[in-house]
Amino acid sequence: MGIVKRQGIKFSIVGYVALFLGTINVLFIYPYALQPEELGLMRFILDTALLVVPFVSLGFGNVIIRYFPQFQDKAKSHNGFLLFVFLVPFAAFLIFLLAITLLKEPIYDFYSQKNELFSSYLFFVVPVIGFMLFSTLSRSYSYNFQRIVVPNILNSLMVKALLPCLALLYFFNVLSLNQMMMGVVAVFGLVLVGSILYLGFLGQLSFKPNWSFLTKTRIKDIRTYAFYGILSGVGSVLALRIDTFMLASLVSLEMTGIYSIAIFISGVIAIPYIAMSNISSAIISKAWAENDISTIDQIYKKSSLVLLIAGCFIFLLIWVSLDDFFAIMPNG
Repeated sequence: MGIVKRQGIKFSIVGYVALFLGTINVLFIYPYALQPEELGLMRFILDTALLVVPFVSLGFGNVIIRYFPQFQDKAKSHNGFLLFVFLVPFAAFLIFLLAITLLKEPIYDFYSQKNELFSSYLFFVVPVIGFMLFSTLSRSYSYNFQRIVVPNILNSLMVKALLPCLALLYFFNVLSLNQMMMGVVAVFGLVLVGSILYLGFLGQLSFKPNWSFLTKTRIKDIRTYAFYGILSGVGSVLALRIDTFMLASLVSLEMTGIYSIAIFISGVIAIPYIAMSNISSAIISKAWAENDISTIDQIYKKSSLVLLIAGCFIFLLIWVSLDDFFAIMPNG
């Protein structure tokens, strides 16, 4: 549990710094700088991207963790594993782009009736999906080397620092709404670039193929696991993100913006779980490959106890502070 504790503690520190920034953003900056429908538009684009990524990733976020121990061999560039786990989702993303192109008109017609902002910014979601897809895969690949802190800084802390800056620049008329939304897309492009550079810093960035290692049996096994990974990933994301998507699609962007504030506050309780899950998954996968059941047993028992205590404490903290949160918000 040594490395789990160290990385988990560092991850949690970064997570709570990001949470602090997110709290300032959601409770003060966004309500102050953006109209509810503008905040709703931003949340719709980001949450729709999060909703689509599990489909186009084809479950390879889970494959990266589960099968890396079988490919692991630094002298052989891990037998081309990074190229393989990028190539298949890239093909799926191209198919997604084709589908979006073919269905562009009916999608546009449906959403443009809801709010005029949709007519200009609906398809900004497409590049965000692409950037999120490959930054997510890069982040999962980093977890195999028990490195979760820097990827979290890139994917969470940097995003929460840059997006409110864009909102404030828009509020003070330095940026137009169009430029702000382009900036949102650019932020996730920076996350991807940073994730790739970090893999290079770790000495783990190699796209050298080893097709002979991908035997028919191994591909079949990966395909089956990826299928169940899609179901798992899509199920969890649907449970967490479908609400924002449906509100924007069926009600209004204004209600989406208001709802996103409330759902953010409740999401605080998940941070310890995310920290423990991210660092433990790669270690559990390796222990399973080595049939080290005692390590798996130890991790599950200790992490369950820690998460129960942390979850109860955070729940009570939210419960007693909720009215105060809304009282200090602009337009709360």
